[in-house]
Amino acid sequence: MSFRKVFIVITIVFFIGSMFSCEEDKTHSKSLKSSASKLNFTSPKSGSEYLWGDTIQFDLSLKKGELRTAEKVSLFINGTLVYEEEGNKLQYVFPTMDGSGGNVKIKGVVKFSDGTSSRRRIGIKIKSDVAPSKMKYKLINTYTHDTRSYTQGLVYDSKEGLLFEGTGNYTESRLIKIKVGEDQPEKMIDIGDQYFGEGITLRNDTIYQLTYKRKKGFYYDRDFNKIGEFTYPSEGWGLTHNEDYLIMSDGSANLFFMDPQTFKIAKTIQVFGDKGPLHNINELEYVNGIIYANIYTTKYIAKIDATSGQLLALINMEGLLDEIEIKENIDVLNGIAFNSQFQSFYVTGKWWPKLFEVRFVKE
Repeated sequence: MSFRKVFIVITIVFFIGSMFSCEEDKTHSKSLKSSASKLNFTSPKSGSEYLWGDTIQFDLSLKKGELRTAEKVSLFINGTLVYEEEGNKLQYVFPTMDGSGGNVKIKGVVKFSDGTSSRRRIGIKIKSDVAPSKMKYKLINTYTHDTRSYTQGLVYDSKEGLLFEGTGNYTESRLIKIKVGEDQPEKMIDIGDQYFGEGITLRNDTIYQLTYKRKKGFYYDRDFNKIGEFTYPSEGWGLTHNEDYLIMSDGSANLFFMDPQTFKIAKTIQVFGDKGPLHNINELEYVNGIIYANIYTTKYIAKIDATSGQLLALINMEGLLDEIEIKENIDVLNGIAFNSQFQSFYVTGKWWPKLFEVRFVKE
């Protein structure tokens, strides 16, 4: 992200998101003589913590004194309806592995026969049942990298044997196509002085590029002819894709799965480890069910299960640049691109003088 942001130097940061306070939210279509209804979460209690793999017992019921007749009670987890029962109570057993971990939003809704409804929200936390494994890199090759490039997105295209790179900063944001180790790009365009370029990905011969704060992205053909624009509801940071979706980060612990045709958010998962949600998720690369992600302001790459969001490993990238090369205008590690032919990764950073080819190995 922008070097103008508050720069928090950390080794690895697990932000424990604040719990959602229990609250009563009532909607009435007419005035009532009875006292306000209240929906109880007998289980779980707000703020409860669970481990990935646990099952959660949900027990919801009306508090005593409610005079209206309840028709149905519904349970929502992270905005998705997972279960409902007729009557004035609900009991349901939920396997945590059927959802996403981290900070989880729970909502119960009761609908009454008179057309009114009442809802209650709580928050729980699901942590990984294992600590992430420790990994490091094995250096294969070192190449030159343009120090004018404030790298935000990096993709290797085996079809053309070229790197695609998206860069940031206002008046300096570009989309570049270049051979590995070359100084002069094969193709380069500016995306507009008013835009701060962010992550990119190449899917089915279409290049997608995010911008930072405008909530707007662009997509192009291989020759960088703009095909269209799209919008999204948050900041844009990193971008990759799997077989079905574009996958976007916004600097939080969230990963957003976006339909590549409609650009609607189909689902959201949270990256979580044994200490809770992992924030500052930045540049992304999807490889065979795994997402590799730069953790902004650190020298670590996160290895993430793309289905659950579970943090599998932390890859220590320290030492890529020699101390003599670390000058004032060199910014943080950012940029991951997978070479499927050699099963290796290209990594670099913002304004870095070098691009590195590495493999990730156990520490």
